Amino acid sequence: MKETKTNIKKEIAKSFVLLCVFLCLRLAGSHSFAFVLCFGLYVATMFCGIGVVTSSVAFLTSGCFFGMTVFLWSVVAFGVSFAIFLLNKLLKKKSGTKWFLSMLFFGQAFYVFYASENTNETLQKVVLAFVGIVFAYLCLFAIKSVFVRGLRYKLGQDEKLCVSLCVVAVAMGLSNANVFDFSLFFCVGGFALLFCLYVFGKFSCLTCAFLLGAGSAFGQGELYQMALFCMLGVVAMLLKGLKPMCIFGLPVFHFATNWFFMGDIYLPFDTVSLFAGCIIFAFIPNATLQNLAEKLGRTGGDYAVRSIINRTKTNLSRKLYDLSEVFFEMKLGFSGMVRGIVPREDAKIMLSREVSGLVCNDCAERTNCWRTYMEKTEQAFLTIMDGALDRGKATVFDLPDDMTHKCKRLNAILTNVNQAVDRYKHYYLVATNCNNSRLLISEQLAGVSDILKNLSQVAKSQTVFDQTKENLLFEMLARYGVLAKEVVVCEESCGYNVTMVVSANDSKKTSIGKIVSKVCRCNMMLCETQTAQNKTWVIMTFIPSPKFDVVFGFANTKKQNSKISGDTHSFLRIDNNRFLIGLCDGMGSGDVAERTSSTAISLIENFYKAGFDNQTILSSVNKLLSLSQEETFTAVDISVVDLRQGLCDFIKIGATCGLVKNMDRAEIIQAGSLPLGVLEEMTPCITKKALCDGDVVIMASDGVADVFESKENFAHFVADLCFKKPQQMADEILNKALALQDGIAKDDMTVIVFQVFETAPLQKT
Repeated sequence: MKETKTNIKKEIAKSFVLLCVFLCLRLAGSHSFAFVLCFGLYVATMFCGIGVVTSSVAFLTSGCFFGMTVFLWSVVAFGVSFAIFLLNKLLKKKSGTKWFLSMLFFGQAFYVFYASENTNETLQKVVLAFVGIVFAYLCLFAIKSVFVRGLRYKLGQDEKLCVSLCVVAVAMGLSNANVFDFSLFFCVGGFALLFCLYVFGKFSCLTCAFLLGAGSAFGQGELYQMALFCMLGVVAMLLKGLKPMCIFGLPVFHFATNWFFMGDIYLPFDTVSLFAGCIIFAFIPNATLQNLAEKLGRTGGDYAVRSIINRTKTNLSRKLYDLSEVFFEMKLGFSGMVRGIVPREDAKIMLSREVSGLVCNDCAERTNCWRTYMEKTEQAFLTIMDGALDRGKATVFDLPDDMTHKCKRLNAILTNVNQAVDRYKHYYLVATNCNNSRLLISEQLAGVSDILKNLSQVAKSQTVFDQTKENLLFEMLARYGVLAKEVVVCEESCGYNVTMVVSANDSKKTSIGKIVSKVCRCNMMLCETQTAQNKTWVIMTFIPSPKFDVVFGFANTKKQNSKISGDTHSFLRIDNNRFLIGLCDGMGSGDVAERTSSTAISLIENFYKAGFDNQTILSSVNKLLSLSQEETFTAVDISVVDLRQGLCDFIKIGATCGLVKNMDRAEIIQAGSLPLGVLEEMTPCITKKALCDGDVVIMASDGVADVFESKENFAHFVADLCFKKPQQMADEILNKALALQDGIAKDDMTVIVFQVFETAPLQKT
């Protein structure tokens, strides 16, 4: 039932539209000229299958308003063409050109010969009938392309020509349609201009203005209206970005132009009509216009290219995920290659038996020792081996008293025990290093797998393009004198990403960043600039500027009489939203300490830049240092600041406590765990804290922090410091530490001070 009502409403609406078009064509000129145009349109609608009843009713109804003769022509033409149409259906013939021409020829025969008083009049009607046939073909192509196939499909050149001529014909009649001095032509024309502008684009708007003006020129017999409408199209194009101004600007321009050329004799009825059409358009919501533009395919959004981008990202995501699985399987393989090391107790028993066999095998007292006093003899060897394993070497002091009095091969026992212990130590070191190496590789493979998996998730997200902001950026850049060739605005997880191609001469203008920030409604910063293949253009990429930034100071001095400080530091921007401040304190001072701390800080930097997580980084660096034959230890103090949220991870391994100064108080960041390289397994002390605008963080090596009586005294001293630049505060802390030692640096001393501050708010352009 509902579907039936909907169909009835559609047919009524279709009849009304066709009736309006037929009425416009009836006003296009003389009755004869108007009749052939209407009949051509009528046959075209029947042939296209728009609706025989609908088009017939509209055609006959329109003829009622223009006299008995016109109505008679219409009735006869309808009867003949409808009879041919029914004959075609009864014979079940395929509708083709012959049937189409038959309807046109026989339908207009009565019109040609009815009441023709002389040969000239008949000849004129024949010519007009031929015009009607041509117009019918134009309408046939126009109706098929616009109403049957739909406007969303791109028109061919021949179809564009047919549609344009049909618009001109309708405009001819519409220019003569006035209701109480109210011009329907200007009302419909104003609406059509704005509709074409916001749905089809600027070129379509200008084309529509030309066609409407041409129709008015033919209908009124003067070119003034054509020139006026073309100017209205140009004005609409110029004011497109400002919709309210565009709606009110057209009537104002129309009135001003007519007043300029006509003066006091101009009556503003046409301007009022134009304003009415613009107001009607104003009631169409922007969302509706945008949806129409999307559906009709005239937004110029480069969907194919943008679809390729997202498809490429999806394929890349899938490959990255598969690759991460490969690395994870490799990690499992290396983990499975770790072999167990013989425990100390088992090694003690095994080595003691080995030594006893070598020493006692050919001894004359063997039977007495290993049969009569077997337990005592075995325990004696275990005691010697236990002491040797503990101290790394066996001496005469490790020999039991009973063995000293009874055994005649003490030197041989000590020699073989020490050799066995050396072999075990070598075996233990090699086995441990092999296992550590395998575990290290396993951890790195797991870390790479995690990185690839995270990258896969990032690549998996679809890129959303914001065409509204792209168009606005084009207009804003042009307004401020920046020549832009391309602009792409896409939404990502962290905000907007803007890539634009601008003239090389304009790329240095500071207004570009302000314009981008204003359009995106957030602070944007330039993260990359590169020259295009054509060197006259520059590709600029903008990303959201983080909420916070850091400024830092650094002060240090080496230990007295030491050639080089064992402390190393790092200030590294990991990415656009994270900053790393690191301090490594190598064991002691001098070249070895400096080399160890430099290695550690370099590894940490590169691991963070590669995207590894904290645990993997610190565990890997610890294992690398523990693989060394030398005793290489280093204390690590790292602060990783999230510049978007103001969060800071304080990571400390064997480092001193840190301090966070806010106004007149200083909070202690606790430290713990042994330095890197001491134990194979270690657990870093990680503290997460939210920093505020103006917070100051102090990181110091033990050469500075240990000078103060306690960490509380250190915190009190920092709390009492006046807020200054970080460099000045670092210098003051170092000078205070030196003063507490009478100016003598008894250890390498390093102080790092950094301050977190909010970036500038969005600036107005």
